[in-house]
Amino acid sequence: MSTAQTRPDADAEAGRIKPLSFLPALGIFLAIAIWNRLCIHNIIPFLEDRGMHQFSAYLAGFLLGLAPLLPVALVMLRQEGNPMTWASMSNRLGFRSFGWRQFALMLGLTVVAFVATLLTSPTQSWITDLSSWFQPGDVFHPLQDPTTSSDSLIDPSVDWMGPDAAGNWIWGVAIVAIFFLNIVGEEVLWRGVIFPRQELVHGERTWLVHGFMWYLFHLPFYPWFAISGLPQAFILSYLFQKTKNTWLVLIMHTIFNSVFYVILLGIVLGVFT
Repeated sequence: MSTAQTRPDADAEAGRIKPLSFLPALGIFLAIAIWNRLCIHNIIPFLEDRGMHQFSAYLAGFLLGLAPLLPVALVMLRQEGNPMTWASMSNRLGFRSFGWRQFALMLGLTVVAFVATLLTSPTQSWITDLSSWFQPGDVFHPLQDPTTSSDSLIDPSVDWMGPDAAGNWIWGVAIVAIFFLNIVGEEVLWRGVIFPRQELVHGERTWLVHGFMWYLFHLPFYPWFAISGLPQAFILSYLFQKTKNTWLVLIMHTIFNSVFYVILLGIVLGVFT
């Protein structure tokens, strides 16, 4: 289930992929990060102040924040002159088959990242105590808020979403859309499009440069991830550099983020009450 040629070699030979130096790449990461900060910390409260349900405002803010990911990826791909076919796009973006050794590497690194994130998670509440800028305010779901704690994953979510959640199919569709953009949108843009272009500049150190930028991407809207966000950012980037496979980092990213979305969708479907 392996390929005869690595993606950077194949793309470089095709003459389409162009190097992306440090500052332009950093600019893309930070521009989308600042947009997410605006959508989450400003637009959500704005919508709530005008009478929108807090969870509807939450969904709208996160959808707006994540919306640029795929359009930016598409624009960058078209600038390279790539044919808009699945065969071309799947190769360019790294969506190819993988072997058991690569899959085992992904699972092992996922465990390492999970343990490291768990061990550093107490720092999230410490960081929120440093400044009001680092605090989540009222816009975040309780499971995303390091200043709150509960023995249950379900009860705070049910209380926060309210009695209108069960059977609200608009919310259900929005949750699925956010999950798709969060996982697929990020992996297509960051790893599929940008990483290979950075690799032509930074070579074997790309996972460090890219991991640092992806880490910075989260800080404007999740500033309490300043320490606990480091393991996943660098380990996932290292996995991609080693495997050149977007499916594997997409799976790893999904493992980390899926519990939250499963709970939200379960409440809408009436599974969790």
